[in-house]
Amino acid sequence: MLNKCLPRLPHGLSEWGCLLLLLIVLAVMFFPLFDRRGEPRRPSCLSNEKQLTLGLLMYATDYDERLPRRLTWAQDIDAYVKNSALLVCPADKRENVVSYGVPGCWGGQRLLAPQRLASAIILYEVGPKGPEYRHESGMNIGYMDGHAKWCKEDSLPPGMILLGVDQRAAGVVKRNHH
Repeated sequence: MLNKCLPRLPHGLSEWGCLLLLLIVLAVMFFPLFDRRGEPRRPSCLSNEKQLTLGLLMYATDYDERLPRRLTWAQDIDAYVKNSALLVCPADKRENVVSYGVPGCWGGQRLLAPQRLASAIILYEVGPKGPEYRHESGMNIGYMDGHAKWCKEDSLPPGMILLGVDQRAAGVVKRNHH
């Protein structure tokens, strides 16, 4: 009775050959999915960015709704994140750097009105020359309402605030070509 419930396994040489050929074809089809540079690191970076964003907001809660200063934000939120490894994006090849930055205009400023929090960028990926797209022509971004998400280059929604102004009007979000 048990034999009737179990599927029959291939036992002939031709059946094993067909099974092996099928596995090879599937592996060839799906191999490009695993070969994306930066893709495997994007979720780790997004998690880092989310935790750092929450650290910035916790800091603001304790300091009369004011964000940390722009140049010392990483040290200022140390008590809230307690893990300096979060400051480095796994895809960032530079050593001994902070991979994220806060817009300069927010340093020491009060949080925005609640209706604008979801579109105000509080944290983004930076490189030596400013904003940097490390993950499939996109970057992870943290927002003042506490969420973080990946945005493709040049696809930030209109009205999204970066560096204190509408990013499309100011043209401040440009890809760094290496």
